[in-house]
Amino acid sequence: MKIQLIDSLAENYELTMMDVNYAEGVSKKIPFSENEYEPQYIYCELLDSGNNRQEMVKSVNPLNRFFEYTDERSNEIKGKNVKTDTGEFTVRFNLNNESKYIIFYIVTSQRKLTPIYTAEI
Repeated sequence: MKIQLIDSLAENYELTMMDVNYAEGVSKKIPFSENEYEPQYIYCELLDSGNNRQEMVKSVNPLNRFFEYTDERSNEIKGKNVKTDTGEFTVRFNLNNESKYIIFYIVTSQRKLTPIYTAEI
């Protein structure tokens, strides 16, 4: 997926599907707390035709990058957050015959999920 920030004040994004690969097997589920969404991730929810959640996965948000570097003066490792306007990310999930919708979310400054893209599968 390619994500582009269109309007930072309105938190308006555009998502474009770049490539789709189907593979046999089951993806590994990585547990996370749904009560503490983290802004460094984009969340993806897979729903069935009754809008029941089948799966919720997260992927690193390419618009919020964190870099570590060695400070030349102090020789200490420091970190820096860098925000960009465009980026690419990959999402892996378990698609089945019941899967109907996919929704992508970003995390707001209040740590709440905001949908930025919805599609019918």
